[in-house]
Amino acid sequence: MRSEQKLRDLAHTDSLTALSNRFHLRQALNKAIEQNGPIALLCIDLDRFKAVNDNYGHSVGDSILRVIAQRLRSCVDQQALIARMGGDEFAILLWSQAAVKKVDELAHNVVDTLCEPIMISERQFRVGASVGYTVSSGSHPSLDDLLIQADIAMYAAKESGRGRWVAYSPQLGEVSRRRLSIENGLRSAIDNNEISLHWQPKVDLQTWQVVGVEALMRWHHPELGHIGPIEFIPIAEQCGMIDKLGRWALSEACRAGTNELAGLTIAVNVSASQLQLFDYVHSLEEALQQSGMAPDKLELELTESVLIDDADKALAILNEIRSTGVRLALDDFGTGYSSLSYLRRFPFDTLKIDRSFVTELLTKDDAKSIVKMITDLAKELGKHTVCEGVETVEQLDLICTAGCHQIQGNLIAEPCPLNEFSRTINPDLKPLQREI
Repeated sequence: MRSEQKLRDLAHTDSLTALSNRFHLRQALNKAIEQNGPIALLCIDLDRFKAVNDNYGHSVGDSILRVIAQRLRSCVDQQALIARMGGDEFAILLWSQAAVKKVDELAHNVVDTLCEPIMISERQFRVGASVGYTVSSGSHPSLDDLLIQADIAMYAAKESGRGRWVAYSPQLGEVSRRRLSIENGLRSAIDNNEISLHWQPKVDLQTWQVVGVEALMRWHHPELGHIGPIEFIPIAEQCGMIDKLGRWALSEACRAGTNELAGLTIAVNVSASQLQLFDYVHSLEEALQQSGMAPDKLELELTESVLIDDADKALAILNEIRSTGVRLALDDFGTGYSSLSYLRRFPFDTLKIDRSFVTELLTKDDAKSIVKMITDLAKELGKHTVCEGVETVEQLDLICTAGCHQIQGNLIAEPCPLNEFSRTINPDLKPLQREI
């Protein structure tokens, strides 16, 4: 009997953390549904665990998961079941009326507790977590419906910035169904010629000539219509499609850079997920070789998110890219927490001043000061500056006064298909010549 009980315990327990496992959670959830009482189900996903596990090894990762399990235990009382669902995903099931009423407080507590640093072998890690939860009382949906609802809410928490908690709502269900349609559509979008590149020029403020162009991905879904990259790129990253999209965009940009757009510097956006792929530099070299494009005519635009999870690894990759002769630009500059420190360590050639500062140039004096400070700093460090999102002549004049090198925005031209792209700029917009 004792051995049978031990086998039963093993079948219900996660061996690494000693929490309940997925099987036991489903059993407990079914029982709670049968009792027709209140239920709250929380889905918890660690935000930066993969980077730690990949860079420091599974032994460190396992130690972190054990600490996470201990901290989750500290967040709940006996009227709860904590389970490890697998990998870095956990769940908490509540079935008492008192506990269900405080589920929002619990979600808050879990996020705060898991964001605290973890010490492993005298090294400090910050992992953090995103939490989604669903609450049901009386007439219950099915077990799978509850699991799906909590999962949908958890993904909403991640998409809203991570380190947050979100409650499920029917509106989130609609968002999830749209997301699934987008994910399914992405798998065939390139093959069906639904994805295209639009091009937006960059203008040199001294010569008033188009000197560069940014490639911007566009998607026209046969049923959903136009879907912007701000929506489909994060989904592509999450479902593993970003590599295919990125390779296609890079290849097409290099092809255009040696044909219709020859002589211009071609800028292509690269996501943090792409850089984490072990063969990214090989893909880059392959695209350059196949197109015959000069490396110094290609510029990769990256945001600070590339650098946050593991700065040392990012530095090694960026140095390897820079050794090919390809240029690097730091996009959305000025909005991150550590932009100035990055300038000293990372081999960026260009700083793209975030459009939020450009938008506020006419209304906030500090925006003018920030743009001027960035351009002055860039000059001292031998880097170029690009102001993006320029919409008005008044903004253009202030940017020229600040000494920025290049501009990009709808004042000059909106992004357009290749067959509509023009290198001719309206001379009436030309600013006064100033020393830049």
